[in-house]
Amino acid sequence: MPSYDIKYDIKKALPALYAPKPGGFHVVDVPELAFLMVDGHGDPNTSPAYAAAVTALYTLSYTVRAIATTDLGRVHTVGPLEGLWSADDPAAFVTREKSAWDWTMMISQPAWITPDIVEAAMRKKKAVDPRRTAPEKLRTILRQPVR
Repeated sequence: MPSYDIKYDIKKALPALYAPKPGGFHVVDVPELAFLMVDGHGDPNTSPAYAAAVTALYTLSYTVRAIATTDLGRVHTVGPLEGLWSADDPAAFVTREKSAWDWTMMISQPAWITPDIVEAAMRKKKAVDPRRTAPEKLRTILRQPVR
């Protein structure tokens, strides 16, 4: 029977990455992490591909969590949605030309999630509403590689 006493939450495990102090810039070391990811292109506010990618990531992440809970007896909180943004012309960010943006949307997975668990989750069908967080509680953390 699964142990529900301890629930892994990446936001609590890595607060420097997921709960930084508001304002300013903070240099952090990002450890190697596993993610479910979807690549795409276009304005995230209007692109059907973006909406489909986010829905697919949450659906898969919640299904992975259910399988890990049942099969491994390990419980975790589904991680927050994260995004990597780029454009052929970096000026597209200054001009806010979102239709020129490339993106990789991703949700981190605990270390015990194996490719077999992800494959099993991909075979299941389960709808999930990704917008369960109240808009006033949404926060954006921007990460930029530095040397």
